[in-house]
Amino acid sequence: RDGNTIEYDGMTMERVDRPTAECAAALDKAPLPTPLP
Repeated sequence: RDGNTIEYDGMTMERVDRPTAECAAALDKAPLPTPLP
């Protein structure tokens, strides 16, 4: 992990300020058990 970036299983993921529209729609259908910070 380096700051807002993490590498996992050959992928590099970066923290974002807000979810994409697709992600927000998926969260509406299946909310997380705990709220996002």
